Amino acid sequence: MKSFSIPRVIASIFETAAISVAILPVLLLVPLLVQNAVNLPLMDQWYTPFAALLKAADGTLSFSDLIAQHNESRKFFPRLLFLGMAFLTGWDTRYEFLVIFLVACLIACQIYRLSQITIRGSEYKRLFLILLANLLIFSPVQSDNWLWGIQLITFVPIACITAGLIISYSNFKAKLKTLILVCLCTVSTYSYANGMLSWFIVFPSAIVISKLLSKQEFKTQRWLIIGGATGCTLNLVLYFYNYVKPFQTPSFSAVLLHPFDAVNFFLIFLGASLSNQRLETARIVGLVLTILFGYVCFYTLRRAEDRRLLRCSIPWIAIGTYSCLSALVTTAGRVGWGLEVAMISRYTTFSLYLSISVVYLLSIVIAHALENCYIKRTRTKRTVEGLLLGLVVSFLVLHISTYLSYSRVMALNHRDRLHAKACLQWINFVEEKPTIEAVIYPNYDWIKPKINQLNQYHFLNPALIESPNILNLVATKEQHSPESHGYLDSVTRSSEKEIFVSGWAILPDRKQAADAVILTYETSQSEPKAFAIAEVMNESPDIAQHMKYEGYRSVRWSKTFPLEKLPKGETKLSAWAFDTEKRQAFPLANPKPFTR
Repeated sequence: MKSFSIPRVIASIFETAAISVAILPVLLLVPLLVQNAVNLPLMDQWYTPFAALLKAADGTLSFSDLIAQHNESRKFFPRLLFLGMAFLTGWDTRYEFLVIFLVACLIACQIYRLSQITIRGSEYKRLFLILLANLLIFSPVQSDNWLWGIQLITFVPIACITAGLIISYSNFKAKLKTLILVCLCTVSTYSYANGMLSWFIVFPSAIVISKLLSKQEFKTQRWLIIGGATGCTLNLVLYFYNYVKPFQTPSFSAVLLHPFDAVNFFLIFLGASLSNQRLETARIVGLVLTILFGYVCFYTLRRAEDRRLLRCSIPWIAIGTYSCLSALVTTAGRVGWGLEVAMISRYTTFSLYLSISVVYLLSIVIAHALENCYIKRTRTKRTVEGLLLGLVVSFLVLHISTYLSYSRVMALNHRDRLHAKACLQWINFVEEKPTIEAVIYPNYDWIKPKINQLNQYHFLNPALIESPNILNLVATKEQHSPESHGYLDSVTRSSEKEIFVSGWAILPDRKQAADAVILTYETSQSEPKAFAIAEVMNESPDIAQHMKYEGYRSVRWSKTFPLEKLPKGETKLSAWAFDTEKRQAFPLANPKPFTR
């Protein structure tokens, strides 16, 4: 019988608690994704994978379609994945969100594996460092990327780079190691444009690491040099064959014409993941990160003769360099659109890895300085400890503020997308052009036939509405009183040619505001016919207080529409709470008579 050891049990409890804390950011993100996910193709998805999806359904899909340029990228591998998932799920884009989340988990695991290779000390130290990394990797600051299926492409390059760095430390034979790295960099290149950076990060790092691991590994270095150079050349030649610069992107000359803006754009880009949507905060954070990264790189390179220090630092310098190069490339291509563009949520998936690299490099450098007595005096040690504590506290304060801010952004995007989905479902009978162009695609006349094509191939779920008669959508299995879903409060003329209607609407089964409100009119000879869609978004503290539920604080709606949308004579105006997922309508109380 094994002896029972209380200290061992206590140590096991502490270790389990530490692991639980380290993965807490992962667990906190899950409910945000589940609550805010909407099955709806958006913007660039109407090119990738939509165009290839239609051709695959027609049986005309070719290799050139898969590798075709989309903006600056050739999304070959994502297209393959998206097509397979679309046919398996009926193009339910929420499965793409799941894949994005799983790739982020893979990245976090690879970051942790790198720390096991490079960070000396206790397991608690590595768990604390991965906690800081996970706070960024699983932050809502990447809201655009978490809930937009095509943005899987932004996670692929760093996943390939971190995997490549781990392979660089492996004991694989030279040819196999080189082949794996070539495959990873190829996947990275043909997933997203900045994936090309992987060739200039992974292979130089692998060559240096192989030299540091063994002085006799010339064979490995030779294969890495030949394989990396050949693979990079072939990839880039194919990539830029018939390449056309997207007409909508600004000129690269903006960097030269406005160098001060370019520097600011670069810093804001790097600091956006801890900025709480504020330009000045992002600029300061970016400057601090750049200085810290520059210092730890200088410290490491100055002591390059210390093979162990260099061996531990190389992967983190590579990861930080990836963020800096991404910032340079984006600055060159986007600074002409203004500094605010540097704050776009989807760019933070590139920039946040600078913060992660700085966290790990500081740990390595400070441990090295203490071990080699570069920090001797007690006062100096206390100063360093104070600075580190200040950095950690500042990081946590900025992260919490940013986390809360972008959690609200995710909720707002969720509301907008549900409303847009309602407009999409009614597109053949109700024209809500501004909403469609703002959320789904900026060209209404182009997208309308595409939406019908998607519906024809059963890649739209729920399907489009087949009739303007809303009675076809009224739930029949369960009886709901109109009062249980809200009211049509008022109908007034806002001008000689416009009508203003307002009220409130909820979905009691889901304990939230209605996804949209469908407005209908009926005459003595017709059934209720849909003619307009109102967005449910206005504050309603009185409703929340009356219903004794805080989830109803934004359930009021209003809509202004042209008088010409109504037929002449007497009509009855009605409003209906609409559930986009069930494709059901529920009548609101208090329909109003109106005479045009």
